Amino acid sequence: MRTLTEILDYTRSMLDESSAIFWTDAELTRYINFEYKALVSEIHATHSGRYETSVTVNTIANNRFASIASNNSGVVLGVLDTGLDRILEPVDRRLFMANSGVTIVGRPSQFDVVGNSLWLYPCPDAVYPLEVRYIYFPADLASAGDQVDFPLGYEDVIALGVVRKALMKDKQDITEISGDYKSRKRRMLVSLQIRQAFRPRRVSSM
Repeated sequence: MRTLTEILDYTRSMLDESSAIFWTDAELTRYINFEYKALVSEIHATHSGRYETSVTVNTIANNRFASIASNNSGVVLGVLDTGLDRILEPVDRRLFMANSGVTIVGRPSQFDVVGNSLWLYPCPDAVYPLEVRYIYFPADLASAGDQVDFPLGYEDVIALGVVRKALMKDKQDITEISGDYKSRKRRMLVSLQIRQAFRPRRVSSM
């Protein structure tokens, strides 16, 4: 998998700027992370299983909220009470708002997602282990050796997108690079669809 340094070097080679004269590493890194996130969002839309993971979360007694990882996309696929091997029921947050002044405690059986928290109902009366399966966003690339969490062999799509934006900013001709970028991105999304067919994923339950 490509590192930030390799993507920077590839980007500079296409910009014909082997060293930082016009484009600083910091500026190009910002562009890389912006394009990285934009492409991941497109993959989320059609191949969300590519960024599916699970974590264990423990409830806190008398606290109706449980924190989940900050890299979550807001899409939780399911919550499993591992102590009972029972799936919690997703409900509309208006239920919680309607019962905000009512203190009902017990083992949670329902949930909703608000930011980086699970709203649990009833309010937990003890510590209960929950397995939360969700769609995540990869972390930004910051250090030289950081690797992209991206379809293998298509990391150049990130660099192509960066060059496209850089040339737009510099008012240069972008017709050819735009064509390459769109073509590579389309092939990447199609390839994910093909792989998905051979390795189906469950996304509706734990």
